[in-house]
Amino acid sequence: MSKLTRTTTTVLVTLAAAAVIAPTAASAKPPAGTASLRGSAHLIFPPTPDDEVNFTVDAHSRYAGSGPFPSESWGTARVSHVFTGEHPGEIWYALAVDCLMTGPDTATVTGVVTTASPDGQSLIGTRLGFSVADTGRHDTVGFTGVQGTAELPKCMAPAAFFQVRDGDYRVTDANHWGTGMSASPIAEQG
Repeated sequence: MSKLTRTTTTVLVTLAAAAVIAPTAASAKPPAGTASLRGSAHLIFPPTPDDEVNFTVDAHSRYAGSGPFPSESWGTARVSHVFTGEHPGEIWYALAVDCLMTGPDTATVTGVVTTASPDGQSLIGTRLGFSVADTGRHDTVGFTGVQGTAELPKCMAPAAFFQVRDGDYRVTDANHWGTGMSASPIAEQG
């Protein structure tokens, strides 16, 4: 067998192995005890429905223990708001995720603003909270807004109330309390 034939065979075997492994890795479930929230969408902002409001997130968490709070969270989020009314302009800010909590098809994420547009500089260092209901075609998002002087606790956000105009979010629940757990053990008692 010539050197060229051996090299060609090695390349073909490597490519074939990669083709077999790739679908398995892509469809593999995340490690037990991990959660994620990923996606981007334009939201409908009722006070000024022509404004462009976008929320993009790539957040992850790991659970180690039996409590509801993750032992570790990381990731990024970005919000931008393009104003189209009397005072056109844009404000945006990026956040470092400090908490992601999940349930089936729901997520709450908080993060601290790390960078912002010139009009958003006063938000740097502020914690903001978001919630997402991953309902398939009609996701919804909640947002704390700026809380003034009060410090927002980690892992806290309002119910998801903004409708998504276009885009999508995907929640991967950690299921850290195991399958078969009732969402409300109290309801079973009554």
